[in-house]
Amino acid sequence: LIQKALRYLIFFPSITFGIISSEVFPWAFLYSFTKIKYLFENIDRPTVYLFVLMVFQCILSFFIFQVEINEIAITFIAYFNVLIIFVLISKTNPFEAKIFKTITIVFYFSAFFGILQYFKLTQPFQEIYTAIIPRGNFQILDSINRGVSLFATEPSRAAIEFVFMAFVIRLVVQKRYLIYFDFFTFLFVFAVIKGGYGLLYSTIYLIFNFRKNYFKYIILLVPLIAFFYWDFISSFFLGRGTDLVKLIFFEKNVLFNLINLSGFRIISTYGSIVFGLKNPIGGGFGNWKESSVEAMSLTGFNSQNLNYFIYNSDGFWSSVKPTSFIGNLMLDFGLLGTILFIYLLYQFFKKNLYVHDKGRFLILFGIYFFLFGYLGNPIPYICIALYYNKHVYNFYNNTNV
Repeated sequence: LIQKALRYLIFFPSITFGIISSEVFPWAFLYSFTKIKYLFENIDRPTVYLFVLMVFQCILSFFIFQVEINEIAITFIAYFNVLIIFVLISKTNPFEAKIFKTITIVFYFSAFFGILQYFKLTQPFQEIYTAIIPRGNFQILDSINRGVSLFATEPSRAAIEFVFMAFVIRLVVQKRYLIYFDFFTFLFVFAVIKGGYGLLYSTIYLIFNFRKNYFKYIILLVPLIAFFYWDFISSFFLGRGTDLVKLIFFEKNVLFNLINLSGFRIISTYGSIVFGLKNPIGGGFGNWKESSVEAMSLTGFNSQNLNYFIYNSDGFWSSVKPTSFIGNLMLDFGLLGTILFIYLLYQFFKKNLYVHDKGRFLILFGIYFFLFGYLGNPIPYICIALYYNKHVYNFYNNTNV
């Protein structure tokens, strides 16, 4: 019963019950320990070396960077939370382990709950929702022109999680229903979840899965988008979107304008990369509060000119975690550790998974990994392990869906 509960909870990483201050609870870490015997029986060299690399970085963090044990442990678990579930599902038959059944139920249940959120029908669940997801939003954020958060802490996370799950589930959707599934996914993310990430990931989803016979339905799709997303369209072309176009095409300093508009996202990732290049062994596990400030100060930009820091920290650099996995790697491991980490991950991938779609899903994962990802969220790693799992491919190939 505990294992079954954890199998569902790995797809709800934002459910923390207020036990920890972090936005992601390590359900994947706990679920993997229920399969610890299977993991030990099927362990391989890249997995062992990845674990050794992280333990080595923990030792460095404690003795060289003098980071507190609890901070080191939190960062270690954040990495381990995504890696251990990725390894486990890559080596498992997800049909026998009922992972595929679970992700399907979670996907459609999340869509149903999202529609309730969109139409503001979730008021009766407010207390329960707030208790299990203290940082979440139980209904649509229309007051700030954003959409629903589903069971995530914000719409951007919800968009990422929903699109990654959709990519996996469409593998077993029968061909005659694919067009309905694809357009539903696109519209749901674009018009119900909304936001910049919603726009980005829904567009990528549709482009990667577009078929020739979809063209005739575009005429129907445009008015639907306009109907559901009119507020965003009007605000984009009359407000921030116009400012964005002006800043990019009619102002001289394009890079600065993009960084300024992105809040802390671009500057934190850029700073982490510069930091990793200058510090080959990184800044240590759990030391991000100090190293992130140093990283941004290395970029050459002035914090007193960036709106995010003007409004949030009186124009001074403040501690922020990079919003990309590669940014976190460069900050924590440095250039040498990052290269080794990615190499070992590649070796594991090559040995255990099978790329069957000319790498389309890998491109989406690459965008998440290098640009718009969150440390500790296991769903993209679960999904890529499922999508390229050899058992799933054999099922997909044999049933010709």
